[in-house]
Amino acid sequence: MRAHIDLDLDPGERSALKNLTAEEREAVIDELLAQAREDLEWVVARAAAEEPAPRPRVSTPPPLPPLGTRVNARRPAPPIRRAPPRSWINR
Repeated sequence: MRAHIDLDLDPGERSALKNLTAEEREAVIDELLAQAREDLEWVVARAAAEEPAPRPRVSTPPPLPPLGTRVNARRPAPPIRRAPPRSWINR
């Protein structure tokens, strides 16, 4: 599979590339590959920096039972006893 790369050259640059020797052509290709590699490294680094960090998995605690109930109880909870009202007589 061959990749297609559009160099976006003007006619003067195209004619200059046609007149290069094999060694000069190799040097141009090496330079273009180095530039493309640098550009891709920046794109990857930018994408990695923009990606949000994965949030740690934190499990939520189970919901609390209603007040006055026991969890895993064999018998029902006793009724809540309230202190008798204080009066001036009981002092």
